[in-house]
Amino acid sequence: MQKEVIVCVAVYNEEKAVASMIKGLFSQKMPLGFSIHLVIIASGCTDLTIPIIKEFVKQGYPISLLEEETRTGKSSALVHLVKFAFKKDSEFCIFTDGDVVLGEDSIRHLILDTQDIDNVDAVCGRPLPIKGTGFWYRIALENSNIWNITRRILSKEMQAWPLSGYLYLIRTKALVVEIPQTIVAEDSFIGLKMVLDGRKIVYNEMAEVLIGYPRNLFDYYKQKARTRFGWRQLSRISPLKYTELKRIQYKVIFQRATYGNYWSLICWLLDLFVNKTDQFFSLIGSGRREVWSQVISSKEVDNE
Repeated sequence: MQKEVIVCVAVYNEEKAVASMIKGLFSQKMPLGFSIHLVIIASGCTDLTIPIIKEFVKQGYPISLLEEETRTGKSSALVHLVKFAFKKDSEFCIFTDGDVVLGEDSIRHLILDTQDIDNVDAVCGRPLPIKGTGFWYRIALENSNIWNITRRILSKEMQAWPLSGYLYLIRTKALVVEIPQTIVAEDSFIGLKMVLDGRKIVYNEMAEVLIGYPRNLFDYYKQKARTRFGWRQLSRISPLKYTELKRIQYKVIFQRATYGNYWSLICWLLDLFVNKTDQFFSLIGSGRREVWSQVISSKEVDNE
């Protein structure tokens, strides 16, 4: 009898990408004895996302569709997905996004880490920008490289808690059930709570997932301002873990610059610009900004 792995995806208006995501997921090279059951929560979708998913269900794909009439945020969606996973009594849960492209054996790499490394509770995959050209592709690639090295370092101590929402696996018994709806960096919140509870998290850079990226300064600002808000929340939960993370990242950035990779410095300068700009908007009382507004250009194909 095959072991069923629950793959959880939260989607919002992903009619252009959801079919490719589903096909790619069920084309995965799985370890012997494992199969996939996909559970999708569609929150407040106003396009053809839900009809497309239902068509796959009619075709016999092992998919469970959960629908929310209004978009309540990713935290709420994750809570519903976690509850579903507990009901299915699966050993593993994998979380990914509706607009990404998984490497053909990425899930296999995640699962095998739980078999090869003792007492591992979660495994984080490696996000990479979809192949492109131009300035914003180089920025996305360098940010990915910085995070790759950072997670490698944290993984040596099984403390790779900054989980990427694009792809990660958790043992169902270790799932964090309560996720405050005010939390923005939900996936890293889960990872942080796990390591604070003594859980072990590793990183596998072979588990690749291709993602879109901002292609203009406005969208870059929106994405990074949201990220900054999320990290600020997590820094209050564990100042020590947050400070350690930033120390590692700054060391990685400036070491890469020392060896001639000046894109790392450009990324640092861009993030400094985002931080100062966001602080300015906060000081002048610009009102509560919508941290989950879509970054439109990250949905585009490369045409540079």
